[in-house]
Amino acid sequence: MHLTGTKLRNLYDIIDLLNQSDSSSALRLHLGHRLLELLEADFYASFVWNEQQQCFTERVSINMDNNNLKGYEEYYQFNDPITFKLQALGKASSVNEVISQSELVKTEFYNDFLSKDGLHYGVNMYALDNDLNIGDLRIWRHAGRSNFTRNDLEILQTLRPYITQGLKHIGQNEADASVSTQKPVHKAISRSAA
Repeated sequence: MHLTGTKLRNLYDIIDLLNQSDSSSALRLHLGHRLLELLEADFYASFVWNEQQQCFTERVSINMDNNNLKGYEEYYQFNDPITFKLQALGKASSVNEVISQSELVKTEFYNDFLSKDGLHYGVNMYALDNDLNIGDLRIWRHAGRSNFTRNDLEILQTLRPYITQGLKHIGQNEADASVSTQKPVHKAISRSAA
């Protein structure tokens, strides 16, 4: 993995950031801004898999249209030819590892969703806790840029265990806070006269 001085500082900043956020959404949004800079990318979205609802929820995004993303949540996530295949690879991966760029641009997913915001070349990374997606990072460049390189993927893969641990830690803190704010139920005790 090759890193310039600036990219190395950005990498350390990202690792440091993992200790500063108090919610999954805040952490994933802060990560998005840093990763766009680090990877010289243009667009970012992140979701969490909701096992009960069987869909992606808790969206955060950068430089993507809100209405277009609502379309993803309502339709395109259920007609998505890449996301689950990328997750199954178990590593930071280029979209072109599961579909060629020439095939991607022929899909409904590309023409009616991705291209509306200008997304062209993509990489995904998944933070998994016992195979459950606790936060994914979807990073894209527009067509005027070059595709992501092996070095870009190595940078993301290096960050993956730190990001996963950070999201696990926040998830545990959120679960603990939820339990501690639940008020105990007090039952009235009736005393019968002796």
